[in-house]
Amino acid sequence: MKKINKKYAGIIRQADNAFGRKEVVSLLQKATMIMSKSEKT
Repeated sequence: MKKINKKYAGIIRQADNAFGRKEVVSLLQKATMIMSKSEKT
């Protein structure tokens, strides 16, 4: 669980620093996928 939270936090941090709209959307989608995986377990 800790590892998933670290990945999630890292991706959210990248999304905050991203410039393009497509880049932000793709990073947020990745973060959503990671959180949905953690909720299943």
